Amino acid sequence: MQGKAVLSSLTLEIFFTLNAYYFALFWLLEILLFVYKAEILPYPGTNIALDIVLIFVLAAIEVLRIFIGSKGNLTEHSLSTIISLVFLACSVVLVIYFLLWQTYVMRADVVLCGILLSLQAVEFLFSVVALCSFSRNTTL
Repeated sequence: MQGKAVLSSLTLEIFFTLNAYYFALFWLLEILLFVYKAEILPYPGTNIALDIVLIFVLAAIEVLRIFIGSKGNLTEHSLSTIISLVFLACSVVLVIYFLLWQTYVMRADVVLCGILLSLQAVEFLFSVVALCSFSRNTTL
């Protein structure tokens, strides 16, 4: 008796785990950069509030995205993978905000956001490949 072929992507799962650890570091360093900028630079009160709210929104989106994407990958569930890709698009927009449009962008912000965007780009590619693999299997 033959079992069902395993379609979940080990590489995608590795990148989800790597992104989870990197995002924790990213989030902590961004908070520390906000503290530094608030102390050193003339930061308007409403702008720092917006930036801090957005970093918390980004954290919530990333946690949900990684959790749903990982579960979708492990269970080979296409809908979960699609939802993860939608969250990925929202996350990319927020990371681009921190890269380009926040009140003060430091070189450290550029490096941190660049690394995170690179990880997200690789995850996008592997998620699309996994999604194609899941949907091809359900049609057969």
